[in-house]
Amino acid sequence: MNSECALCDAVSEGASEHAPKQIYNQVLFTTPRFVVLSSIGPLSVGHVMVVSKAHAPNLASMGNDAIDEYEELVSHFRSRAPYSQDLLEAESGATIVRPEGACVVHTHVHWIPGFAASIDVFDDLLPPVIGVASLRDIAPNHGPYVFLRNPSSVRVLEARSLPSQAIRRALFERIGRDDWDWGVAPRLDRIKETINLWRGYPNVLSA
Repeated sequence: MNSECALCDAVSEGASEHAPKQIYNQVLFTTPRFVVLSSIGPLSVGHVMVVSKAHAPNLASMGNDAIDEYEELVSHFRSRAPYSQDLLEAESGATIVRPEGACVVHTHVHWIPGFAASIDVFDDLLPPVIGVASLRDIAPNHGPYVFLRNPSSVRVLEARSLPSQAIRRALFERIGRDDWDWGVAPRLDRIKETINLWRGYPNVLSA
């Protein structure tokens, strides 16, 4: 854990029975290496983040065992609404030295229902990582990347000169909205709906 990391704080508070509970960053589901958190400023109902319990900069850096665990988690929810169709998985794979596109350098993958068609949002802006077709293909020490996946396609792109919240900015621009900044537009109504949705999911993958 890193005492200066907001996501480390969220993971720690979620594991504590005594910590004050925010409506956002609530732990909704756990596995040995990951927690699912309600995301502040959700783009749609069901928008959550899969966050590593360990303070790792990105999913690729965590190694194949962690990636396999992440894939098991995704598979578990692909049959459940709203994740059974039109789901976009999105990660700004930042590094400590180059935090391209991320506002927090700590592994977190966004699950955004309804945005599968936006997998091409960076196609004209960022080059693909050569020879990489999946998460397992990314070297643990690779530089910053953007990972996008929908039910039928995968993009792993080189992250270059990206601002903080780059994925959010791009997706909001795609749908013609300018309230991309979660600090300004937290959308507590959608967070409540998402939390209620997850209350119906048994935590069968927990350690």
